[in-house]
Amino acid sequence: MVKRLLFCVSLLLLCSSLQAQNIENPVQGTALAVGSAVAFDEIWGYLMKGGEHFSAPKCKITDLCYFAATVNNFGKLVEVPDRSKIQNFNGRVHLCLALVVEGNKAVTHFALDPKLKIRKKLIKDIVKATEKFDGLQIDFEKIAERDAENFYSFLKILKKKLKKKTLSVAVFAKSGGKKEVNNCSKTPYDYERISKIVDKVIVMAYDEHYGLSKPGPIASVKWAKQVAKYSTEHIAVKKLVMGLPFYGRAWGSINPSRAYKHSSILQLIKDRKISKVEVMEGVPSFTYKENIDVVVYFENRDSIMQKAKMYHDLGIRNLAFWCLGQEDPKIWKEL
Repeated sequence: MVKRLLFCVSLLLLCSSLQAQNIENPVQGTALAVGSAVAFDEIWGYLMKGGEHFSAPKCKITDLCYFAATVNNFGKLVEVPDRSKIQNFNGRVHLCLALVVEGNKAVTHFALDPKLKIRKKLIKDIVKATEKFDGLQIDFEKIAERDAENFYSFLKILKKKLKKKTLSVAVFAKSGGKKEVNNCSKTPYDYERISKIVDKVIVMAYDEHYGLSKPGPIASVKWAKQVAKYSTEHIAVKKLVMGLPFYGRAWGSINPSRAYKHSSILQLIKDRKISKVEVMEGVPSFTYKENIDVVVYFENRDSIMQKAKMYHDLGIRNLAFWCLGQEDPKIWKEL
């Protein structure tokens, strides 16, 4: 979650810089035709703590997912956002509970295992924290297969205790490839099983390409369509919410950050023709310059609307955006 937060902050700074330079349309010769506006039943938007001013009514959002409460290393619910900080918004506000980084896999296990006392207390605290919200969203992205049944029972208990409040779950995008597990009780991310328990399933149809992958679109139209078709086959349309990205991402042709063994350092000095090695704080150090090619993929009004219209044509009536404040503001004229 820390990495995601730092990325969001960096992207907001980039967007502010572009606006300051009054860059209206940097896309040359490849603009997509957007046509008339498209109507959806629900438009969800993720809202980061600290970005409450992005929840203004002009955004046409019906549901805000307030990101994010989490569970600490001791199994305690922490970082619950203050609902009262959201002003001038008349839609529904959902508390988002997220465990999304690699180190959370162990924490997730302890939170889900019914044999441990942690789960019972955690569920009680989650239900209590949700009292000031219209719903709860669970975004657990590091669940071990052995915890699949524990996760499903965890959701069932939450749904029962939340009563009429909306329970939603964010799930990874699946395009129906052979490597993906479908309708298998061993996986904690079975679309059909989850959709039978909760009120809404948000399919995170982004990160087709990500920080550690090769450069490419965050969500290409072809890939997004495959994900949407798979989703409609396994999730009831009234419960399905297709996620779209507002953000962009950059990749460098090389990443020089790494650890070196001594022989490799000597080879680097030789290859780069380093002539000056200084002793800094008792340790040898040198500096050299590296030319790096950077590839950037980003979303704008046209690319988002092309996917939105494609989803609409497939009968999908609910969208979710990650996340508010990162978008091309022109998008709100089209939805």
